[in-house]
Amino acid sequence: MTEKPETGQDRQVELTQQIDRHRGERSIELATLLLSLGMARWDAGNRNGALPVMTEATDLYRDIGDTAGLARALTNLAVFSSELGDRAAAGEAAQSSLNAYRRLAEANPTGFQPDLAASLNNYALSLSALGRPNESLTVLEEALDIRRSLADTNPAAFTPDLAASLNNYAIRLAELGRHLEALPPSEEALTLYRSLADTNPAAFTPDLAATLNNYATFVEFQSPMLAASARQEAAKVQAALGTGMRSRDVSGGNKSR
Repeated sequence: MTEKPETGQDRQVELTQQIDRHRGERSIELATLLLSLGMARWDAGNRNGALPVMTEATDLYRDIGDTAGLARALTNLAVFSSELGDRAAAGEAAQSSLNAYRRLAEANPTGFQPDLAASLNNYALSLSALGRPNESLTVLEEALDIRRSLADTNPAAFTPDLAASLNNYAIRLAELGRHLEALPPSEEALTLYRSLADTNPAAFTPDLAATLNNYATFVEFQSPMLAASARQEAAKVQAALGTGMRSRDVSGGNKSR
């Protein structure tokens, strides 16, 4: 007899039963189960039900002094709060997650520098959403420095993150009216995404198209001809994808699991 594959609902029921068995404990196991249930609810579309469970996981990780678990839970809490429209709560959680990852990276740079960079990117996005663009730019610069260093050491693993940070940094500069300053990081992001898309079209062609559109917006102030050329190339890429894209951030943050 063939077993039915586990559904999202089955997973939530299983996690709830395990949590009930550990209720009252101050344990990493219980905190991890709560984090997993929060993610399972979120993925299933039960967003309002996910938030209190993730909050409980965060509180428990903080209570037992598990900094790595706390950082992961706070990252998720920031994403949940942002998606639910609570920008202030998202910014607070993102900053607390960043503080936790700083402590972890100080103790173990090799293990946590990538997470620190992602946390910086998340916090920068929160600052931008809160109308604090100059602070957002400063935080993005720190993330960019870390990701450039990581990509120098291990290009295969970290070049995509570097390209995303360059693109997002250019967007923030342009939002501040600094279009000429946005061009060098945007051009560098384009160079990286062209190479990445050549190697793995399915994964990186969408980011290449988005970055081309962004570049066209930035360069139009200096050269309408270059802007038109970039838009033409983006249109060809988008036609191949069968999608339409506007100027946007590309990935670079994280939602921990």
